[in-house]
Amino acid sequence: MQRSISLARPYFNSGSSHRYQKKYGAYAIRGTKKSGFLLVASIFAFAALGIAFYIFQINLAVQQNYQVRELENRLSVLQNENQRLNVDSLTLENSQVLADQAKLLGMEENNQISYVKISTPVFVSRK
Repeated sequence: MQRSISLARPYFNSGSSHRYQKKYGAYAIRGTKKSGFLLVASIFAFAALGIAFYIFQINLAVQQNYQVRELENRLSVLQNENQRLNVDSLTLENSQVLADQAKLLGMEENNQISYVKISTPVFVSRK
């Protein structure tokens, strides 16, 4: 018959119980050597599970921080692109408005462009 682990006061009817109480205190774990090994093994198992859970939580936090940084970088790129597209849109709108106003004023597009080249420098004198 196997004895179970129990946290209890030692027996006081035996002669060695007084020495047992002095050596291990008023409360002590009683059982076989096998049950002591099981207690130590279960403590190590719970410690290992705690460490594994802690590592899992840290890994999850790091992964979430990485995803947040990636999304912030993407947001920054999209904001820059949006600003550039707004500037391009305003430029095209202004060019179109100028072309429409020029047509309303009766101006025509010049297809033959010629440039004037001045070969000698021109100076203006004051009197």
